[in-house]
Amino acid sequence: MNDQDKPFLAVGGFQKASGWVFLTPHRKSSIQGCNTLLKSLWPLCDGTNTLLEIIDKLKGIEEHSLRNLINTLEKHQILLDINHVFELHFSFTRHTNIFSRSLSQEEDLLHYYDKSHLGECKGELFSFPFSHSPLAELLKKRTSTRRFSDKPITPETISTLLWSMYGKIETKISSFSHLPYTRYTAPSAGGLYPLVMHLILLKPCKELKPGIYIWHKEDATLELHIKGTFVQELKEVITGVDNECIEQSTGCICINACFERTAKKYGTHALNLVMLDAGHAVQNAYLYCAENDLGMVEIYGFNSDGVRKLINQDNVDQNPVLLISFGPL
Repeated sequence: MNDQDKPFLAVGGFQKASGWVFLTPHRKSSIQGCNTLLKSLWPLCDGTNTLLEIIDKLKGIEEHSLRNLINTLEKHQILLDINHVFELHFSFTRHTNIFSRSLSQEEDLLHYYDKSHLGECKGELFSFPFSHSPLAELLKKRTSTRRFSDKPITPETISTLLWSMYGKIETKISSFSHLPYTRYTAPSAGGLYPLVMHLILLKPCKELKPGIYIWHKEDATLELHIKGTFVQELKEVITGVDNECIEQSTGCICINACFERTAKKYGTHALNLVMLDAGHAVQNAYLYCAENDLGMVEIYGFNSDGVRKLINQDNVDQNPVLLISFGPL
């Protein structure tokens, strides 16, 4: 670990009489014989202190022993540089084909109608009429659907759907920095745009044949990545919707995220900011579908490793975070 790295105790742990036990994604790690040292070290490993700062704050502890312990914790992925916690995060969350909790139908209904999280209204209430506009009408039409018709879709429709999600508008010169910057159809924290879209086309659309395509937002082009029909393969990695939804759909859009790109500027805030970026893109897709008689549903119930293998995603910095199934109504 370099002296300027920022440690982050990224995994859960607890103290026992014989030592400490840490729960990492693939194993349980035990550290014995240094209870007192770990008890002093633990509160400082919160992502705000560099290694040198930790050593300075623990002056009463022999530096060589402290460095050895920190190196051991790093080796076992218990202690990480705060700016590189995303690989560990996705080790915990990537296998989403089985959710951590499964509610019965009755529990699901009770949970759906439970509004206790909203709190009780205790102040004066105000109510005003809504304004009417084309956008308001689209918002009223916005909905999720898992059933699609067999009407044809044009390549232009698919391209415009992707453009509405993550498309280039224009490049301008900033009045502040006097440097060029590009505007896109969705906002992004710091203007970093860490998302990459893959189109898994399941049905032919004129010159677009079934296969997996990469969306290039800079020039609004689709690059054929892998030829073939992947209906069965997609059904095997998705559990968030039934097979009929996949079979009827025109295709799926896979949103991949490069958390490290955003983390380089925002640290662990990237976990929230990148998912907000994905949400902005998905809402744009919903509005486009509402305007053009298309249906769609976002899917989080999928096996991330299976999706990565399906789209042949060999970039370790990109993680599948969401799928969109779409088709004509």
